[in-house]
Amino acid sequence: MNCPVCGRMDLPWQDEIQAEKAIHKLYQSAEGTAIKGHGGGWGLKQTARLIGKSVGTVSQDIRLAEVIELKPELAEERHKTHAFEKARPLFPQVCSGGAIEL
Repeated sequence: MNCPVCGRMDLPWQDEIQAEKAIHKLYQSAEGTAIKGHGGGWGLKQTARLIGKSVGTVSQDIRLAEVIELKPELAEERHKTHAFEKARPLFPQVCSGGAIEL
């Protein structure tokens, strides 16, 4: 992750997605949550720009971080892509439960 706030970091994927989620939530707390069509607030676009990743990647990483809070065993996967594939069926459950504010 390349973040102007914290510099270049080479982290295990588990720590990287948790850091992305923490950065996103921190800025949302300070700036408010972005609401599509209303302007203002902090959203995925701003987080992605800040850390130098695509909006899609940041969205997936934050969702995966949320699912891992419910199913910590997914963090034992060697590769993020494997954890993501196993977590994918749980995304609607986590998102509809209000755990994620993207």
